[in-house]
Amino acid sequence: MCEVFTSDIAVVFENQNEIYEFQPDIMVCCNPKLFHGPKYKGIPRLIVEILSYSTEHRDRTIKLSVYEKFQVPEYWIVDISNECIEVYSNNINGKYCSINKYKKGMTIKVFDDLVLDVDEIFSVIK
Repeated sequence: MCEVFTSDIAVVFENQNEIYEFQPDIMVCCNPKLFHGPKYKGIPRLIVEILSYSTEHRDRTIKLSVYEKFQVPEYWIVDISNECIEVYSNNINGKYCSINKYKKGMTIKVFDDLVLDVDEIFSVIK
């Protein structure tokens, strides 16, 4: 069963040579055995970062690269100022194969049984 977590839980990615630790704004984790205290040492099903002036560069470069490299299945960048959501998905061999941009008036199919309305997302964020 998957659960949603906010920025009070960190995610840790590691391989033989590298360790990265981030605190995503939102993440969906599906394996409770991978929690070690307030850290998830595994690959979340979904990570969402909400852009701000101070985090935009890091979210669009460093985090995107690490999430892609460690094959996070879906990464969302929520751009409040432009009211759009960039969805990076279909991670195969460390590369995102699908990049979609969703704006107001559109819906996003998240999982097989969950569809979100972009208008509703931005009405809650603002």
